[in-house]
Order: sequence, then C-alpha cells, then structure tokens
Amino acid sequence: MNIPREPLARALTENDEVLFNRVIIAHSFWQKLFGLLPYPPLQPGEAMLLPYTRRVHTFGMRFHIDVGYLDKEGRLLYVETLPPQRLGSFLRAAAHVLEAPKGSLENLPPRSRILFAPLQGETTPRETKSQTGSGVASR
Repeated sequence: MNIPREPLARALTENDEVLFNRVIIAHSFWQKLFGLLPYPPLQPGEAMLLPYTRRVHTFGMRFHIDVGYLDKEGRLLYVETLPPQRLGSFLRAAAHVLEAPKGSLENLPPRSRILFAPLQGETTPRETKSQTGSGVASR
C-alpha cells in the first residue's frame, strides 16, 4: 500500500469511489500518540490514517469512532466501534489503522482494499486549538 508523504489524502475503493474526502495521515510518533485527541469529532467524509500501527485507544476522547484495521496491502481486516476511554483490539496481521466517524466503516465488506491518494492543493491538516487560539479545533 502506498502511503502518501503529504499530511492529507483522499481514501478510495479499488473502483475509485471516494470513501473519505479528507484523511489526515499521522506520520510522526506524536501524531500517532495523540491521534484524534486535539480535533473535534470527525465529520462525515473525514478520517485519520495511522500508518504502521496495530492498536489504538480512545482515552481522553469524548466521541465514538469506527476503527478499521488494514493489512500491508490496505485490505480491511476488521472493523470495530470504540466508545471513549477504551483500548482497541490488537491484530497481529494489521499494518495500519483507519479511524473514522462512528458507522462509516460498518458497511464495507471484509477484505475491501482501501487506497490513499494525496489531496492536491492542500498541504496542512485543519487548525488545532494551539493554532487558532480559540481553544477549539476547527475543521
């Protein structure tokens, strides 16, 4: 699976159908550690990809998320909905994790392949509370 180096991407099916218009890619250790914590709840069409990650948590979060575990080829292995303050499953075969709004991954067939393409013209994720100064992340 090719993971774009850019911080934002679009998630597509093998048939080029758009699954998510805006995917934040967590490349650094800190981005992976904090995940969605500095952001408001995901909106439809938004997601976060955590490359080379097998397990996630929702400690400190205030909203449910769908968690899709992907193999090294980007095939969907397992989906679970995590409520706040939980530790997700550990899948040895997983290579990447996709976090999405609750209910957005539940209808994808198992072994569906998800592809990621860089977003053209956008270079940074939405501002977080430290950038806006308002105490609320904007998306």
